[in-house]
Amino acid sequence: MTTKDILSYVVPLMVPIVTAAVGGVGLAVKDHKRRRSVDQLHRERLETARMEVEFLSGWLQMRQQLAPSPVAAARVQDWLEKCYTAAEATPQEEARPITVKRLLLLRHLMSPAARFARVLYWIALFAVNLYGVMGGADVITGAQGPDALTLGDTVTLVLVFGAIAVICRAWCVSAEKRWHHARENPPATPESSGRTT
Repeated sequence: MTTKDILSYVVPLMVPIVTAAVGGVGLAVKDHKRRRSVDQLHRERLETARMEVEFLSGWLQMRQQLAPSPVAAARVQDWLEKCYTAAEATPQEEARPITVKRLLLLRHLMSPAARFARVLYWIALFAVNLYGVMGGADVITGAQGPDALTLGDTVTLVLVFGAIAVICRAWCVSAEKRWHHARENPPATPESSGRTT
């Protein structure tokens, strides 16, 4: 087997592997950003609780100097409990593993827009792999003619369809999040708020 023969087998196999690696890196970066934002939220809530406790202790000292009151002590105790509860309620998100199901959007989607974006994502991902394999094979074998893809054509097509795949994946994920957010937080109607028009 010559080097040309080996490359003709290796290049078509490398395209899906590289595609999966790029998608996996994207998910890893997204997970890292999410963990950082959760940590930042936790720090902010702890800082807010600390400042409220400092305020309450100062307020309680002043209140006790003026006139001891069981009502004031109960109010301070309630406020302290609220601060503690707010600090403890910070969501601790565990790291989700990068799986093929997450990478290829194989989970069940509820949003019609997300399902449409997922189909476009799959088509673009298929095009990336198809043009990567076809172009790689044409470049390695040195195919000539109107249907043969040059290296520049192959790179251009892979980059264009790769960008389309990334955009469609982001669209799918955001559409699904918006759909769930709309279901969890329905808009207030005049009847539900007690107002009449």
